[in-house]
Amino acid sequence: MDTIKKILLALTTLSVINGCAIAPYSGPTTAQSVGKGNFQTATSVLPVPAQSIAYGLTDNTDIGALIEMQMEVVSSIWVKHQMSKKNNPHRFALLAGAYMSDDDADSKGYYLGPIWSYQTGQWEPYTRLRYNYVDWKGYFDLDSHDRDDLSNIFKEQDHTFSYLSLDTGTKYHFTDTFSIGFGLVSLYKDELDVGYQLNFTWNL
Repeated sequence: MDTIKKILLALTTLSVINGCAIAPYSGPTTAQSVGKGNFQTATSVLPVPAQSIAYGLTDNTDIGALIEMQMEVVSSIWVKHQMSKKNNPHRFALLAGAYMSDDDADSKGYYLGPIWSYQTGQWEPYTRLRYNYVDWKGYFDLDSHDRDDLSNIFKEQDHTFSYLSLDTGTKYHFTDTFSIGFGLVSLYKDELDVGYQLNFTWNL
């Protein structure tokens, strides 16, 4: 079983790992900017609970922050820049962020990648591809019992690793200010692992 699959199994069953986080699952899924001076908040239910907020720094650039509950709380900041024209239904953006967790392994890292979305009426299908880098910096500071637990799910030299994630789904815009997004989240490192995604978004 590959590293990511073992990590996901541990995160899902809340066993084996005593607090080791990976890059956040949540964050912006569509390329559309929220607009200069505007705020947007989102609540994720799947694959893990999360809360995020975004602010339109310019008409094309958003900054944001999120808090996500994996085995431990993960916090992240990010920036998204919409490359396409604002009123174009075909939307493309670039996303980059950094994260950290005050867990036993002092988890931290970064992620980056493109987002594509297309709004047609009330539907807005999206695809988000990310490169994720994880550093369990504090692994070697763990006590021997925790290191033994972790050794069951990954090789000791793998305390730093990277993987790809792909989110694909759609948002349904009930109004100009509220939408629901649902789809699949996939992680890939040697093998493919797939889960579900569900979030609620409000434009403030």
